[in-house]
Amino acid sequence: MSVISEAELRRAFHQFDADGSGSINARELAAVLRIDTGAHSYTEAEATIEAARMIAEFDKDGDNALKFDEFIEWYRELRKQDARDGRAAAARVQAVAISGERALELAAIGSAVTADVSALMSGLTSVDEVTEDGESVLYAACERGETALVQHLVQHGAKVHAGSADGVSPLTISALHGYADIFALLLRYGAKIDRRDRTGSTALCTCCERGAVQGAALLLAHGADPNTTRQDGATPLFICCDNGWLAILPQLLSHGADPNLIAPAPADEAPLSVCASYGELLAASELLEAGANVDARRADGATALFLSSQAGHAPVVRLLLEAGADPEARTRDGVGALQASCEAGHAEVVAELARAGAALDEMPGGGPSVLSVACWEGRTEVVRILLEAGAALDHTATSDHGLTPLHSATWQGHEEVVRLLLKRCGRGAAPLLLARALDDGSTPLLIACEKGHAGVAALQLQYGAAVDAQNGEGFTALMVASQKGRRDIVDMLLQVARAPATIRHYRTPPPHAANVCRLSSPRIASHRP
Repeated sequence: MSVISEAELRRAFHQFDADGSGSINARELAAVLRIDTGAHSYTEAEATIEAARMIAEFDKDGDNALKFDEFIEWYRELRKQDARDGRAAAARVQAVAISGERALELAAIGSAVTADVSALMSGLTSVDEVTEDGESVLYAACERGETALVQHLVQHGAKVHAGSADGVSPLTISALHGYADIFALLLRYGAKIDRRDRTGSTALCTCCERGAVQGAALLLAHGADPNTTRQDGATPLFICCDNGWLAILPQLLSHGADPNLIAPAPADEAPLSVCASYGELLAASELLEAGANVDARRADGATALFLSSQAGHAPVVRLLLEAGADPEARTRDGVGALQASCEAGHAEVVAELARAGAALDEMPGGGPSVLSVACWEGRTEVVRILLEAGAALDHTATSDHGLTPLHSATWQGHEEVVRLLLKRCGRGAAPLLLARALDDGSTPLLIACEKGHAGVAALQLQYGAAVDAQNGEGFTALMVASQKGRRDIVDMLLQVARAPATIRHYRTPPPHAANVCRLSSPRIASHRP
Protein backbone atom coordinates (compact mmCIF):
# COMPACT_ATOMS: atom_id res chain seq x y z
CA MET A 1 0.00 0.00 0.00
CA SER A 2 1.48 3.31 -1.04
CA VAL A 3 1.46 6.31 1.29
CA ILE A 4 -1.67 8.46 0.85
CA SER A 5 -1.14 12.18 0.31
CA GLU A 6 -2.53 14.79 2.68
CA ALA A 7 -4.99 15.94 0.00
CA GLU A 8 -6.33 12.43 -0.39
CA LEU A 9 -6.57 12.06 3.38
CA ARG A 10 -8.48 15.31 3.61
CA ARG A 11 -11.00 14.14 0.98
CA ALA A 12 -11.42 10.87 2.86
CA PHE A 13 -11.81 12.76 6.15
CA HIS A 14 -14.67 14.85 4.76
CA GLN A 15 -16.35 11.74 3.34
CA PHE A 16 -16.24 10.01 6.72
CA ASP A 17 -17.45 13.20 8.44
CA ALA A 18 -21.05 12.44 7.55
CA ASP A 19 -22.61 15.27 9.60
CA GLY A 20 -20.13 17.91 8.38
CA SER A 21 -19.04 18.84 11.89
CA GLY A 22 -15.35 19.04 11.01
CA SER A 23 -14.56 16.00 13.14
CA ILE A 24 -15.27 12.28 13.14
CA ASN A 25 -17.22 11.02 16.12
CA ALA A 26 -17.34 7.50 17.53
CA ARG A 27 -20.35 6.49 15.42
CA GLU A 28 -18.69 7.65 12.19
CA LEU A 29 -15.41 6.00 13.13
CA ALA A 30 -17.24 2.73 13.86
CA ALA A 31 -18.66 2.85 10.34
CA VAL A 32 -15.12 3.16 9.01
CA LEU A 33 -14.00 0.16 11.05
CA ARG A 34 -16.87 -1.91 9.67
CA ILE A 35 -15.36 -1.57 6.17
CA ASP A 36 -13.74 -4.99 5.61
CA THR A 37 -10.42 -5.18 3.75
CA GLY A 38 -9.90 -8.86 4.44
CA ALA A 39 -7.23 -8.05 7.04
CA HIS A 40 -9.44 -6.38 9.74
CA SER A 41 -13.02 -7.56 10.18
CA TYR A 42 -15.25 -6.14 12.95
CA THR A 43 -18.79 -6.94 13.99
CA GLU A 44 -21.00 -3.95 14.76
CA ALA A 45 -20.44 -4.37 18.50
CA GLU A 46 -16.67 -4.81 18.09
CA ALA A 47 -16.48 -1.75 15.84
CA THR A 48 -18.35 0.38 18.42
CA ILE A 49 -16.00 -0.71 21.20
CA GLU A 50 -12.86 -0.24 19.06
CA ALA A 51 -14.02 3.20 17.89
CA ALA A 52 -14.50 4.29 21.49
CA ARG A 53 -11.01 3.06 22.34
CA MET A 54 -9.46 4.91 19.41
CA ILE A 55 -11.30 8.12 20.23
CA ALA A 56 -9.94 7.89 23.75
CA GLU A 57 -6.42 7.31 22.44
CA PHE A 58 -6.25 9.94 19.69
CA ASP A 59 -8.62 12.65 20.94
CA LYS A 60 -6.21 15.27 22.22
CA ASP A 61 -8.71 18.06 23.07
CA GLY A 62 -11.33 15.97 24.85
CA ASP A 63 -14.29 16.59 22.49
CA ASN A 64 -14.90 12.85 21.95
CA ALA A 65 -14.15 13.14 18.23
CA LEU A 66 -11.18 13.20 15.90
CA LYS A 67 -10.22 16.40 14.13
CA PHE A 68 -8.14 16.24 10.97
CA ASP A 69 -4.74 16.22 12.71
CA GLU A 70 -5.99 13.54 15.09
CA PHE A 71 -7.38 11.64 12.12
CA ILE A 72 -3.88 11.66 10.59
CA GLU A 73 -2.48 10.18 13.80
CA TRP A 74 -5.12 7.45 13.58
CA TYR A 75 -4.12 6.76 9.97
CA ARG A 76 -0.45 6.48 10.96
CA GLU A 77 -1.40 3.95 13.61
CA LEU A 78 -3.22 1.93 10.94
CA ARG A 79 -0.06 1.93 8.81
CA LYS A 80 1.93 0.63 11.78
CA GLN A 81 -0.59 -2.18 12.10
CA ASP A 82 -0.17 -2.88 8.39
CA ALA A 83 3.59 -3.29 8.84
CA ARG A 84 2.99 -5.73 11.66
CA ASP A 85 0.44 -7.98 9.97
CA GLY A 86 1.46 -7.51 6.34
CA ARG A 87 -2.00 -6.37 5.21
CA ALA A 88 -3.12 -2.96 4.04
CA ALA A 89 -5.60 -1.87 6.66
CA ALA A 90 -5.24 1.68 5.32
CA ALA A 91 -7.14 0.50 2.24
CA ARG A 92 -10.27 1.67 4.09
CA VAL A 93 -9.02 5.22 3.78
CA GLN A 94 -7.43 4.94 0.38
CA ALA A 95 -10.49 3.33 -1.21
CA VAL A 96 -12.77 6.26 -0.46
CA ALA A 97 -10.01 8.76 -1.23
CA ILE A 98 -9.67 7.67 -4.85
CA SER A 99 -12.04 9.82 -6.82
CA GLY A 100 -13.85 8.24 -9.74
CA GLU A 101 -13.53 4.64 -8.55
CA ARG A 102 -16.45 2.49 -9.57
CA ALA A 103 -18.49 1.20 -6.68
CA LEU A 104 -17.78 -2.42 -7.54
CA GLU A 105 -14.03 -1.85 -7.72
CA LEU A 106 -14.19 -0.19 -4.31
CA ALA A 107 -15.91 -3.26 -2.97
CA ALA A 108 -13.25 -5.49 -4.51
CA ILE A 109 -10.46 -3.73 -2.61
CA GLY A 110 -12.31 -3.96 0.65
CA SER A 111 -14.47 -0.85 0.87
CA ALA A 112 -18.25 -0.55 0.80
CA VAL A 113 -18.93 -4.24 1.43
CA THR A 114 -21.83 -3.20 3.62
CA ALA A 115 -23.64 -1.96 0.52
CA ASP A 116 -25.89 -4.22 -1.50
CA VAL A 117 -23.78 -6.12 -4.05
CA SER A 118 -26.56 -6.26 -6.61
CA ALA A 119 -26.83 -2.47 -6.57
CA LEU A 120 -23.07 -2.24 -7.04
CA MET A 121 -23.30 -4.48 -10.08
CA SER A 122 -25.54 -1.98 -11.84
CA GLY A 123 -22.78 0.62 -11.77
CA LEU A 124 -20.26 -1.57 -13.58
CA THR A 125 -19.76 -1.44 -17.33
CA SER A 126 -18.27 -4.95 -17.50
CA VAL A 127 -17.58 -7.68 -14.95
CA ASP A 128 -14.20 -8.20 -16.63
CA GLU A 129 -12.89 -4.67 -16.21
CA VAL A 130 -9.56 -4.17 -14.48
CA THR A 131 -8.49 -1.89 -11.65
CA GLU A 132 -5.81 0.75 -11.93
CA ASP A 133 -3.34 -1.87 -10.65
CA GLY A 134 -4.04 -4.08 -13.66
CA GLU A 135 -6.01 -6.64 -11.67
CA SER A 136 -9.32 -8.05 -12.83
CA VAL A 137 -12.13 -7.16 -10.45
CA LEU A 138 -12.61 -10.90 -9.86
CA TYR A 139 -8.95 -11.34 -8.91
CA ALA A 140 -9.11 -8.39 -6.49
CA ALA A 141 -12.20 -9.84 -4.85
CA CYS A 142 -10.57 -13.29 -4.58
CA GLU A 143 -7.42 -11.86 -3.07
CA ARG A 144 -9.38 -10.15 -0.31
CA GLY A 145 -11.72 -13.02 0.45
CA GLU A 146 -14.95 -11.34 -0.72
CA THR A 147 -16.98 -14.51 -1.18
CA ALA A 148 -20.34 -12.82 -1.87
CA LEU A 149 -18.80 -10.51 -4.42
CA VAL A 150 -16.98 -13.36 -6.15
CA GLN A 151 -20.24 -15.28 -6.37
CA HIS A 152 -22.04 -12.36 -8.02
CA LEU A 153 -19.19 -11.82 -10.45
CA VAL A 154 -18.99 -15.41 -11.65
CA GLN A 155 -22.77 -15.66 -11.80
CA HIS A 156 -22.76 -12.64 -14.11
CA GLY A 157 -20.18 -14.19 -16.41
CA ALA A 158 -16.81 -12.93 -15.17
CA LYS A 159 -13.89 -14.77 -16.77
CA VAL A 160 -12.63 -17.14 -14.09
CA HIS A 161 -9.04 -17.10 -15.38
CA ALA A 162 -8.63 -13.30 -15.63
CA GLY A 163 -6.00 -12.50 -13.04
CA SER A 164 -3.46 -9.96 -11.88
CA ALA A 165 -1.16 -7.77 -13.92
CA ASP A 166 1.68 -10.26 -13.47
CA GLY A 167 -0.48 -13.19 -14.59
CA VAL A 168 -1.53 -14.90 -11.34
CA SER A 169 -4.99 -16.44 -11.68
CA PRO A 170 -7.96 -16.01 -9.31
CA LEU A 171 -7.83 -19.75 -8.52
CA THR A 172 -4.16 -19.48 -7.54
CA ILE A 173 -4.62 -16.45 -5.32
CA SER A 174 -7.61 -17.97 -3.55
CA ALA A 175 -5.61 -21.16 -2.91
CA LEU A 176 -2.62 -19.17 -1.62
CA HIS A 177 -4.86 -17.48 0.95
CA GLY A 178 -6.74 -20.68 1.76
CA TYR A 179 -10.16 -19.27 0.82
CA ALA A 180 -11.94 -22.61 0.44
CA ASP A 181 -15.39 -21.18 -0.37
CA ILE A 182 -14.04 -18.93 -3.12
CA PHE A 183 -11.86 -21.74 -4.43
CA ALA A 184 -14.89 -24.04 -4.71
CA LEU A 185 -16.91 -21.29 -6.42
CA LEU A 186 -14.25 -20.80 -9.09
CA LEU A 187 -14.07 -24.54 -9.78
CA ARG A 188 -17.87 -24.72 -10.03
CA TYR A 189 -17.85 -21.95 -12.62
CA GLY A 190 -15.22 -23.53 -14.84
CA ALA A 191 -11.75 -22.79 -13.43
CA LYS A 192 -9.29 -25.54 -14.42
CA ILE A 193 -7.36 -26.78 -11.42
CA ASP A 194 -4.20 -27.73 -13.35
CA ARG A 195 -4.24 -24.85 -15.81
CA ARG A 196 -1.04 -22.85 -16.11
CA ASP A 197 -1.54 -19.14 -15.65
CA ARG A 198 0.40 -16.49 -17.53
CA THR A 199 3.40 -16.99 -15.23
CA GLY A 200 3.72 -20.54 -16.60
CA SER A 201 2.82 -22.07 -13.23
CA THR A 202 -0.13 -24.10 -12.00
CA ALA A 203 -1.86 -23.20 -8.76
CA LEU A 204 -0.27 -26.19 -7.01
CA CYS A 205 3.22 -25.29 -8.21
CA THR A 206 2.76 -21.72 -6.98
CA CYS A 207 1.58 -22.91 -3.55
CA CYS A 208 4.63 -25.19 -3.31
CA GLU A 209 6.91 -22.32 -4.29
CA ARG A 210 5.46 -19.92 -1.73
CA GLY A 211 4.91 -22.38 1.10
CA ALA A 212 1.11 -22.24 1.13
CA VAL A 213 0.50 -25.49 3.03
CA GLN A 214 -3.24 -24.97 3.36
CA GLY A 215 -3.54 -24.00 -0.29
CA ALA A 216 -1.66 -27.09 -1.43
CA ALA A 217 -3.93 -29.27 0.72
CA LEU A 218 -6.98 -27.57 -0.79
CA LEU A 219 -5.78 -28.18 -4.33
CA LEU A 220 -4.83 -31.80 -3.73
CA ALA A 221 -8.15 -32.49 -2.01
CA HIS A 222 -9.93 -31.19 -5.12
CA GLY A 223 -7.93 -33.42 -7.45
CA ALA A 224 -4.91 -31.34 -8.48
CA ASP A 225 -2.31 -33.46 -10.26
CA PRO A 226 0.63 -33.93 -7.83
CA ASN A 227 2.90 -34.60 -10.82
CA THR A 228 1.92 -31.53 -12.81
CA THR A 229 4.78 -29.34 -13.95
CA ARG A 230 5.63 -25.71 -14.15
CA GLN A 231 6.49 -24.30 -17.56
CA ASP A 232 10.16 -25.06 -16.85
CA GLY A 233 9.32 -28.71 -16.15
CA ALA A 234 9.74 -28.61 -12.37
CA THR A 235 7.27 -30.72 -10.39
CA PRO A 236 5.52 -29.60 -7.18
CA LEU A 237 7.65 -32.08 -5.22
CA PHE A 238 10.89 -30.64 -6.59
CA ILE A 239 9.65 -27.05 -6.09
CA CYS A 240 8.74 -27.49 -2.42
CA CYS A 241 12.05 -29.26 -1.70
CA ASP A 242 14.09 -26.66 -3.57
CA ASN A 243 12.38 -23.79 -1.75
CA GLY A 244 12.47 -25.44 1.67
CA TRP A 245 8.69 -25.75 2.17
CA LEU A 246 8.97 -29.33 3.40
CA ALA A 247 5.66 -29.34 5.30
CA ILE A 248 3.98 -29.76 1.90
CA LEU A 249 6.09 -32.80 0.98
CA PRO A 250 4.06 -35.45 2.93
CA GLN A 251 0.83 -34.16 1.35
CA LEU A 252 2.25 -34.51 -2.15
CA LEU A 253 3.62 -37.99 -1.49
CA SER A 254 0.33 -39.18 0.04
CA HIS A 255 -1.48 -38.02 -3.10
CA GLY A 256 0.83 -39.93 -5.41
CA ALA A 257 3.67 -37.56 -6.24
CA ASP A 258 6.49 -39.44 -7.99
CA PRO A 259 9.78 -38.90 -6.08
CA ASN A 260 11.82 -40.04 -9.08
CA LEU A 261 10.72 -37.38 -11.56
CA ILE A 262 13.83 -35.34 -12.34
CA ALA A 263 13.55 -31.63 -12.92
CA PRO A 264 15.02 -30.61 -16.30
CA ALA A 265 17.96 -28.29 -16.83
CA PRO A 266 19.22 -26.12 -15.30
CA ALA A 267 18.27 -27.95 -12.08
CA ASP A 268 18.43 -31.44 -13.59
CA GLU A 269 18.06 -33.33 -10.33
CA ALA A 270 15.61 -35.35 -8.27
CA PRO A 271 13.98 -34.13 -5.03
CA LEU A 272 16.15 -36.52 -2.99
CA SER A 273 19.33 -34.87 -4.25
CA VAL A 274 18.00 -31.45 -3.30
CA CYS A 275 17.08 -32.52 0.23
CA ALA A 276 20.40 -34.36 0.66
CA SER A 277 22.43 -31.34 -0.38
CA TYR A 278 20.52 -29.16 2.13
CA GLY A 279 20.89 -31.72 4.93
CA GLU A 280 17.14 -32.28 5.28
CA LEU A 281 17.17 -35.62 7.08
CA LEU A 282 13.41 -36.08 7.64
CA ALA A 283 12.53 -35.08 4.08
CA ALA A 284 15.17 -37.42 2.66
CA SER A 285 13.79 -40.24 4.81
CA GLU A 286 10.23 -39.59 3.59
CA LEU A 287 11.36 -39.59 -0.03
CA LEU A 288 13.23 -42.88 0.42
CA GLU A 289 10.18 -44.45 2.06
CA ALA A 290 8.15 -43.31 -0.94
CA GLY A 291 10.50 -45.17 -3.27
CA ALA A 292 13.05 -42.56 -4.28
CA ASN A 293 16.04 -43.98 -6.16
CA VAL A 294 18.90 -43.64 -3.69
CA ASP A 295 21.51 -43.52 -6.48
CA ALA A 296 19.71 -41.17 -8.88
CA ARG A 297 22.19 -38.89 -10.65
CA ARG A 298 22.28 -35.32 -11.86
CA ALA A 299 23.59 -34.53 -15.32
CA ASP A 300 27.09 -34.16 -13.85
CA GLY A 301 26.84 -37.62 -12.30
CA ALA A 302 26.50 -36.43 -8.71
CA THR A 303 24.31 -38.59 -6.48
CA ALA A 304 22.51 -37.66 -3.28
CA LEU A 305 25.35 -39.33 -1.35
CA PHE A 306 27.98 -37.26 -3.13
CA LEU A 307 26.09 -34.00 -2.52
CA SER A 308 25.45 -34.66 1.17
CA SER A 309 29.07 -35.80 1.65
CA GLN A 310 30.44 -32.73 -0.05
CA ALA A 311 28.26 -30.51 2.17
CA GLY A 312 29.17 -32.41 5.36
CA HIS A 313 25.70 -33.64 6.33
CA ALA A 314 26.74 -36.77 8.25
CA PRO A 315 23.23 -37.85 9.40
CA VAL A 316 21.98 -37.76 5.80
CA VAL A 317 25.07 -39.64 4.61
CA ARG A 318 24.38 -42.32 7.23
CA LEU A 319 20.74 -42.56 6.14
CA LEU A 320 21.65 -42.92 2.45
CA LEU A 321 24.28 -45.56 3.15
CA GLU A 322 21.79 -47.53 5.24
CA ALA A 323 19.37 -47.29 2.31
CA GLY A 324 21.97 -48.89 0.05
CA ALA A 325 23.65 -45.91 -1.58
CA ASP A 326 26.78 -46.82 -3.53
CA PRO A 327 29.80 -45.31 -1.70
CA GLU A 328 31.84 -45.71 -4.89
CA ALA A 329 29.50 -43.75 -7.19
CA ARG A 330 31.46 -41.00 -8.94
CA THR A 331 30.71 -37.88 -10.89
CA ARG A 332 31.52 -37.63 -14.56
CA ASP A 333 34.84 -36.10 -13.53
CA GLY A 334 35.66 -39.23 -11.55
CA VAL A 335 35.26 -37.65 -8.11
CA GLY A 336 33.67 -39.76 -5.40
CA ALA A 337 31.91 -38.90 -2.16
CA LEU A 338 34.97 -39.78 -0.07
CA GLN A 339 37.29 -37.54 -2.05
CA ALA A 340 34.83 -34.64 -1.88
CA SER A 341 34.43 -34.98 1.88
CA CYS A 342 38.19 -35.35 2.40
CA GLU A 343 38.90 -32.17 0.50
CA ALA A 344 36.25 -30.26 2.45
CA GLY A 345 37.47 -31.64 5.78
CA HIS A 346 34.23 -33.31 6.89
CA ALA A 347 35.76 -35.81 9.29
CA GLU A 348 32.52 -37.42 10.47
CA VAL A 349 31.42 -38.02 6.89
CA VAL A 350 34.82 -39.47 6.00
CA ALA A 351 34.50 -41.92 8.89
CA GLU A 352 31.03 -43.00 7.72
CA LEU A 353 32.20 -43.57 4.14
CA ALA A 354 35.33 -45.41 5.22
CA ARG A 355 33.23 -47.75 7.38
CA ALA A 356 30.92 -48.31 4.39
CA GLY A 357 33.84 -49.57 2.32
CA ALA A 358 34.65 -46.62 0.09
CA ALA A 359 37.98 -47.21 -1.69
CA LEU A 360 40.83 -45.50 0.10
CA ASP A 361 43.60 -45.93 -2.46
CA GLU A 362 42.45 -46.92 -5.95
CA MET A 363 41.65 -43.75 -7.84
CA PRO A 364 40.35 -43.64 -11.44
CA GLY A 365 43.04 -42.83 -13.97
CA GLY A 366 45.85 -43.20 -11.46
CA GLY A 367 45.00 -39.95 -9.68
CA PRO A 368 45.97 -39.00 -6.12
CA SER A 369 44.48 -41.04 -3.28
CA VAL A 370 41.96 -39.58 -0.87
CA LEU A 371 44.77 -39.48 1.69
CA SER A 372 46.81 -37.33 -0.68
CA VAL A 373 43.82 -35.04 -1.16
CA ALA A 374 43.37 -34.65 2.60
CA CYS A 375 47.12 -34.05 3.05
CA TRP A 376 47.15 -31.42 0.32
CA GLU A 377 44.28 -29.56 2.01
CA GLY A 378 45.81 -29.92 5.49
CA ARG A 379 42.80 -31.79 6.95
CA THR A 380 44.58 -33.20 10.01
CA GLU A 381 41.61 -35.00 11.57
CA VAL A 382 40.60 -36.49 8.23
CA VAL A 383 44.18 -37.73 7.70
CA ARG A 384 44.08 -39.38 11.15
CA ILE A 385 40.79 -41.15 10.32
CA LEU A 386 42.08 -42.36 6.95
CA LEU A 387 45.29 -43.69 8.47
CA GLU A 388 43.31 -45.58 11.12
CA ALA A 389 41.11 -46.98 8.34
CA GLY A 390 44.20 -48.36 6.59
CA ALA A 391 44.94 -45.83 3.85
CA ALA A 392 48.29 -46.52 2.18
CA LEU A 393 51.10 -44.13 3.07
CA ASP A 394 53.03 -44.97 -0.08
CA HIS A 395 50.21 -44.71 -2.63
CA THR A 396 51.63 -43.13 -5.78
CA ALA A 397 49.56 -41.04 -8.18
CA THR A 398 50.89 -42.24 -11.52
CA SER A 399 49.01 -39.50 -13.35
CA ASP A 400 50.30 -36.76 -11.07
CA HIS A 401 54.12 -36.88 -11.23
CA GLY A 402 54.31 -39.79 -8.75
CA LEU A 403 52.75 -37.79 -5.94
CA THR A 404 52.45 -39.50 -2.53
CA PRO A 405 50.56 -38.26 0.56
CA LEU A 406 53.86 -37.08 2.09
CA HIS A 407 54.70 -35.07 -1.03
CA SER A 408 51.25 -33.43 -0.84
CA ALA A 409 51.55 -32.40 2.82
CA THR A 410 55.15 -31.22 2.30
CA TRP A 411 54.33 -29.16 -0.78
CA GLN A 412 51.64 -27.25 1.13
CA GLY A 413 53.70 -26.96 4.32
CA HIS A 414 51.22 -28.74 6.60
CA GLU A 415 53.61 -29.56 9.42
CA GLU A 416 51.14 -31.37 11.67
CA VAL A 417 50.01 -33.60 8.82
CA VAL A 418 53.64 -34.44 7.98
CA ARG A 419 54.16 -35.34 11.64
CA LEU A 420 51.15 -37.67 11.55
CA LEU A 421 52.38 -39.43 8.41
CA LEU A 422 55.92 -39.94 9.67
CA LYS A 423 54.75 -41.08 13.08
CA ARG A 424 52.41 -43.59 11.46
CA CYS A 425 55.23 -44.86 9.29
CA GLY A 426 57.65 -45.19 12.23
CA ARG A 427 61.33 -44.38 12.41
CA GLY A 428 62.34 -47.70 10.95
CA ALA A 429 60.36 -47.34 7.70
CA ALA A 430 60.29 -43.54 7.45
CA PRO A 431 63.59 -43.21 5.52
CA LEU A 432 62.14 -45.36 2.73
CA LEU A 433 59.04 -43.14 2.52
CA LEU A 434 61.20 -40.01 2.61
CA ALA A 435 63.29 -41.40 -0.25
CA ARG A 436 60.26 -41.60 -2.60
CA ALA A 437 60.72 -39.02 -5.33
CA LEU A 438 58.48 -37.32 -7.86
CA ASP A 439 59.05 -37.97 -11.55
CA ASP A 440 61.62 -35.15 -11.62
CA GLY A 441 63.58 -36.73 -8.75
CA SER A 442 62.36 -34.36 -6.02
CA THR A 443 62.15 -36.01 -2.59
CA PRO A 444 59.96 -34.55 0.17
CA LEU A 445 63.05 -32.90 1.71
CA LEU A 446 63.98 -31.25 -1.58
CA ILE A 447 60.41 -29.93 -1.88
CA ALA A 448 60.49 -28.56 1.70
CA CYS A 449 63.77 -26.77 0.95
CA GLU A 450 62.49 -25.29 -2.29
CA LYS A 451 59.22 -24.10 -0.67
CA GLY A 452 60.93 -22.80 2.47
CA HIS A 453 59.02 -24.99 4.95
CA ALA A 454 61.67 -25.14 7.66
CA GLY A 455 59.51 -26.92 10.25
CA VAL A 456 58.61 -29.64 7.76
CA ALA A 457 62.26 -30.05 6.75
CA ALA A 458 63.27 -30.39 10.42
CA LEU A 459 60.72 -33.16 10.95
CA GLN A 460 61.94 -35.04 7.91
CA LEU A 461 65.53 -34.78 9.04
CA GLN A 462 64.55 -36.14 12.46
CA TYR A 463 63.02 -39.18 10.74
CA GLY A 464 66.12 -39.84 8.64
CA ALA A 465 65.65 -37.97 5.37
CA ALA A 466 68.76 -38.27 3.19
CA VAL A 467 70.36 -34.83 2.81
CA ASP A 468 72.56 -35.96 -0.05
CA ALA A 469 69.68 -37.18 -2.27
CA GLN A 470 69.70 -35.45 -5.66
CA ASN A 471 66.91 -34.49 -8.01
CA GLY A 472 66.97 -35.08 -11.74
CA GLU A 473 69.24 -32.08 -12.25
CA GLY A 474 71.78 -33.36 -9.74
CA PHE A 475 70.99 -30.89 -6.97
CA THR A 476 70.90 -31.75 -3.27
CA ALA A 477 68.74 -30.23 -0.54
CA LEU A 478 71.56 -27.93 0.56
CA MET A 479 72.05 -26.61 -2.95
CA VAL A 480 68.33 -25.93 -3.38
CA ALA A 481 68.07 -24.17 -0.01
CA SER A 482 71.15 -22.07 -0.79
CA GLN A 483 69.90 -21.06 -4.21
CA LYS A 484 66.53 -20.06 -2.72
CA GLY A 485 68.10 -18.08 0.10
CA ARG A 486 66.61 -20.29 2.85
CA ARG A 487 69.27 -19.47 5.45
CA ASP A 488 67.47 -21.24 8.32
CA ILE A 489 67.22 -24.44 6.32
CA VAL A 490 70.85 -24.16 5.15
CA ASP A 491 72.03 -23.90 8.77
CA MET A 492 69.89 -26.89 9.68
CA LEU A 493 71.32 -29.01 6.86
CA LEU A 494 74.90 -28.07 7.69
CA GLN A 495 74.40 -29.39 11.21
CA VAL A 496 73.53 -32.82 9.88
CA ALA A 497 76.61 -35.00 10.04
CA ARG A 498 75.90 -36.64 6.71
CA ALA A 499 75.92 -33.39 4.78
CA PRO A 500 78.85 -33.52 2.27
CA ALA A 501 81.53 -31.05 3.39
CA THR A 502 82.46 -30.12 -0.19
CA ILE A 503 79.06 -28.51 -0.74
CA ARG A 504 79.88 -25.87 1.88
CA HIS A 505 82.41 -24.28 -0.50
CA TYR A 506 79.74 -23.11 -3.02
CA ARG A 507 79.86 -19.32 -3.03
CA THR A 508 77.32 -18.97 -5.88
CA PRO A 509 74.95 -21.47 -7.46
CA PRO A 510 76.16 -23.43 -10.49
CA PRO A 511 75.28 -21.97 -13.92
CA HIS A 512 72.26 -24.24 -14.28
CA ALA A 513 70.97 -23.63 -10.74
CA ALA A 514 67.94 -21.79 -12.11
CA ASN A 515 66.54 -25.21 -12.97
CA VAL A 516 66.64 -26.29 -9.33
CA CYS A 517 63.26 -24.81 -8.51
CA ARG A 518 61.42 -25.87 -11.59
CA LEU A 519 59.50 -28.54 -9.77
CA SER A 520 56.51 -29.82 -11.65
CA SER A 521 53.46 -28.56 -9.76
CA PRO A 522 51.09 -31.41 -8.82
CA ARG A 523 47.74 -31.45 -10.58
CA ILE A 524 45.93 -32.44 -7.41
CA ALA A 525 43.78 -29.31 -7.57
CA SER A 526 42.38 -30.49 -10.89
CA HIS A 527 40.79 -33.45 -9.12
CA ARG A 528 38.58 -31.29 -6.99
CA PRO A 529 34.86 -31.83 -7.51
